[in-house]
Amino acid sequence: MSEKLAGCAKCGAPLEQPKVGRPRLYCGDLCRQTAAFELRRVTRLLGGLEAQASHLRSLPDDATTRATYGSAWRDRLRLIEAQIAASERRLRVLLGKPRGRPLSVPRNEELLDGRELSR
Repeated sequence: MSEKLAGCAKCGAPLEQPKVGRPRLYCGDLCRQTAAFELRRVTRLLGGLEAQASHLRSLPDDATTRATYGSAWRDRLRLIEAQIAASERRLRVLLGKPRGRPLSVPRNEELLDGRELSR
């Protein structure tokens, strides 16, 4: 006998969980494969964001930095850090265990918040 515990980590569809064994994270092979592809994409995105954040964190707060990156380079760093946090939340959803209720599944648009990173 199965009981309903959580939603698919990819699409949010209700899942029937087995009474024994490992809890299901995905509703089927399509969601599992799509999530694996998304995991690779989010991991690459995180790598790029971390590199940008590391570079911006290493800059001194002086006239040369402000001349090169503009006066809003700290705002840019905060935006990148927020995007890193959103990407990490998405990874936790894709990799995490069901929590006993349907998961909220953020979409890729929410990860980037519609803002341009390249400058």
